[in-house]
Amino acid sequence: MRRQITAFLCTVSVSSSLWAQSASVTVDLGDGTLLEAVHIPSGTFRQGSPATEEGRQEDEALHEVSLTADFFLGRTPVTVAQFTAFVRDTGYRTEAERGKSGGFGFDGQRLLQKPAYNWRAPGFPQTPAHPVTLVTFEDAMAFVRWVGLRTGRDTRLPTEAQWERACRATTQSPYFSGATAKDALDIGWFRPNSPAGTQPVGQKGPNEFHLFDMSGNVFEWVADWYGPYSAGPVTDPVALQPKAGDTARRVLRGGAFTKEPKHGRCAARYANTPGSRNADNGFRVAFSESLGPTPSSSSSVSPVSPVSMPSGPRTSSKEPNSALVVLLLGSLAVFCLGVLGVLLFALIRWATTSRSQGVVVRPGPDGFWVHAPRARTGQRVHYQYTADGQHHEGDVQLQPGQDRQYVYTGAAPRNPRAIPVSQAVQTPQAPRAFSAPTADHDHPSPPTAFRGYPSAY
Repeated sequence: MRRQITAFLCTVSVSSSLWAQSASVTVDLGDGTLLEAVHIPSGTFRQGSPATEEGRQEDEALHEVSLTADFFLGRTPVTVAQFTAFVRDTGYRTEAERGKSGGFGFDGQRLLQKPAYNWRAPGFPQTPAHPVTLVTFEDAMAFVRWVGLRTGRDTRLPTEAQWERACRATTQSPYFSGATAKDALDIGWFRPNSPAGTQPVGQKGPNEFHLFDMSGNVFEWVADWYGPYSAGPVTDPVALQPKAGDTARRVLRGGAFTKEPKHGRCAARYANTPGSRNADNGFRVAFSESLGPTPSSSSSVSPVSPVSMPSGPRTSSKEPNSALVVLLLGSLAVFCLGVLGVLLFALIRWATTSRSQGVVVRPGPDGFWVHAPRARTGQRVHYQYTADGQHHEGDVQLQPGQDRQYVYTGAAPRNPRAIPVSQAVQTPQAPRAFSAPTADHDHPSPPTAFRGYPSAY
């Protein structure tokens, strides 16, 4: 009986902080297709590279970055199987499929644009375990929004700083495993060891956080617009606007099978227009540490290590166990404080929630939920908020069977508000909720002529 009471109290004590203690999150995308993300702790690290690092570029200025919140990052890039689950559930068509010119597939020598090239046919054989490619930034964001809607979790692309923090772990070397090209080939797929295309994920050695394919195989879209780093130490940086006077480009990280090992350094940065659809571009998913709204039954949070139960000194059954009494009282106190904390949090969230014409806005650490329980399918909701001292506004469209959308802002939003509208208000740089395309269109041509590789390369 005493052991049962002790186990129960330990379970109550641990349950309130299970998310923070979890080493991974596993999400079911449907039909048994799983997506696993690894816990990445917050902290301060040096982003960029020293002037002496071989292969260093001018945009890698070394500076101190502090991340104030833990997060979870996909153990591997999103795979063909995972993207297939998304397409099967939503009917989504990628930009390469909707456009008349197709994507930039790999013909064995170079990236070449043809109408037949898309994520299903990148120009080389692939299995469900290969990383999905030929996806634009918006294709990646559509997948991210779908995962968030499906699971109720706070889902996004990682910021550039989060990506490099996760790649480096505790290292400061050019690669997370060392400093030479041989070290890079041990952990990733590049032109010397994979000249014909991508490889199934998870075959090379992981880093200290047990993340695979952070170096090589495919470049990975991140949340930032491309531009110079801020001077001096920064906290939770994310580039929400493109560099003034430059072609608006998004950042990619990690190197690819089309490149030499030096392009897979932790600090190496790449940029391409958001509509680029190349056979060496992929992405991976990030989750915030916060649980957010209650997840659906299709997702699960799985701690890697089992919880160990404390054991006290052996005592006679005829005498009261003082240690057990102390544990009982202490656990009850912790439980009561936890309940009070939850009630206080709920009260604060209720007080900071805006309600307008049946629309509820619930702020989060880097965005907010728009909840319209009485809205009709396809209803557009106009929102406004302030972040980093700038005013933003845009629209989200409710999807069939969904009455809520998450708007990712990249920073803590202030005074978010939302009201139903009959037509969309186009705001090019405002975050957008997932919506399947309804019209066939081609993407604008790149700013410069294609010569072998896409111009941003």
